[in-house]
Amino acid sequence: MTKQTFYTKLLREIHDALTAVSYTERISDVPAPATVTLEQGLEKLCAVTRTAADAHARMYILGNGASNALASAMSLEFVQNAGIDAVSFTSSAYLTAMSNDEGGGRLFTCALEHSLRPADMLVAISSSGKSKNILNALQLASSRGCRTVTFTAMQRDNPASIAGDMNFYVPINTYSGAEIAHYTLMQIWYERYMARYLPEKLPEKYANRQAGGPK
Repeated sequence: MTKQTFYTKLLREIHDALTAVSYTERISDVPAPATVTLEQGLEKLCAVTRTAADAHARMYILGNGASNALASAMSLEFVQNAGIDAVSFTSSAYLTAMSNDEGGGRLFTCALEHSLRPADMLVAISSSGKSKNILNALQLASSRGCRTVTFTAMQRDNPASIAGDMNFYVPINTYSGAEIAHYTLMQIWYERYMARYLPEKLPEKYANRQAGGPK
């Protein structure tokens, strides 16, 4: 296989996966999700984010491995440019201590138990949708009345894909593909939020997207 063939194949896989992303949302405590279009889902996510920002609530963005790096990057975007109190757990001291002392399953809940408020948002990124620490964090946030959002991939019936109030699922079977797709979706969410609610603060590098804001 030549480099060009590999390159073209990878681009096609990611393109096809992004085109086929599904969005579902949970109604109240009914486990069966209602299907809404991806565009509607992203618009709703922007509205929920705005509600949290107006309430001076905190947005937690969680992930493991590469998804943890993505959580950190997106937290920075929302803090620096949108003025939202966004938090991700990336301290090596925290991560190693909690994994050692409490076990991996409580990696995030150890801190969240002391800080989650009903107005807060929790955004979970998990390629497999099976990570115990992610599922535990979602369960805790739901029990506190927080809005929960998931970005998953791999198997369609992964547990995290129906664990959030709002769920974005990417039909791709590789971690690299899932990570690229999740970054793309989350960057669209962030840029759409800025264009709709804070066009005057949209970073100069995104100036060509300002037309997407309100007229």
